[in-house]
Amino acid sequence: GCRDITKAVELAQKLGFRHVTIPLDERFLENLPDLISESVYLSGGMDNINRASLPYVYRAISKWEMEIPVVISGINSCYAGGSRSISRNVAMISHHLRQSLMEGRPVIDEELFGSMFGRYFPDFQDRIQTAFDHILSEYGDPSSIHTYYSYETYEVLPKYFGGEFSTANNFVSLRMPLLDPDFIRLSCQTRFGSPENIRWKRLRLESRYALHALLIRHSRDFEHLAIHGLPLKAYSCNRTYLFNLYRLAYEGPRKIGSVLHRTATAPPTEDWNRWHREELRGQLDRVINGDTLLARYMEPDFLEGLRESGDNHLSKQVATAEVILRLIDDSWRRPVDLN
Repeated sequence: GCRDITKAVELAQKLGFRHVTIPLDERFLENLPDLISESVYLSGGMDNINRASLPYVYRAISKWEMEIPVVISGINSCYAGGSRSISRNVAMISHHLRQSLMEGRPVIDEELFGSMFGRYFPDFQDRIQTAFDHILSEYGDPSSIHTYYSYETYEVLPKYFGGEFSTANNFVSLRMPLLDPDFIRLSCQTRFGSPENIRWKRLRLESRYALHALLIRHSRDFEHLAIHGLPLKAYSCNRTYLFNLYRLAYEGPRKIGSVLHRTATAPPTEDWNRWHREELRGQLDRVINGDTLLARYMEPDFLEGLRESGDNHLSKQVATAEVILRLIDDSWRRPVDLN
């Protein structure tokens, strides 16, 4: 099975919890054409079509034989916990916005967006500049980790996960403890307490999990737990070479074993590249072409070319925008029929 499921089963066994798997199987694929529209509809347009698994999973949860009053979600732990830096591939923001924040000015791919918007490209540039000016006025110097963390916590995260809240709350109540004020306050204190973290483009590995260590240290019930395979004291040694020695001692044997005994690559949890190419081909052809509502704002030739390009990342954004326009045109009364 996929790595997400095997890890979930392993964790449930260690905690003594009952584990139930909701497979994205043939039944899911049969409903996928309707689910991509439903994911945009239920989320109020905050989720794209590739979040179609959400209504499927939450509907399944709501139909379990046991009553589930609330779902506690662990999503966002890697972001709020500081285990990623903006210089890495952060999925929540686009590559262009990431570059803009790092350079302190709007970075726009004129070739791409010029061909996309045509005569409306100057309006697009003005919109991007206005959005970037908003970030500067609200959060300050974009070269500071304080700016990015505040922008991430108070604007990006609520929007990114707001769609999941909207979708989940149609079926169950969803809670995200990692967005609670106490956790955010502690994360700020930890992340900004170390001088090397101010160089936020180059967050050190041992700094990324400091918050996790601090949270566990406050409870003797958890102090024996390892964080990413290392004991808590590894994160407080304050010397890079000592930290690396811990990594060598604790992780070395496992990594050597994984090299010597390689296993087949686990299948992905969600195979959107294949689903776009096969199961959703007809639906995408209907929402990405020169005769759609989106063609009022984008160049029809660009839309026709995108359909054949195989660019699944951009296709999902454009298809989502078309679904949103159709929902608005229908006063958001029901999911769009893409069949």
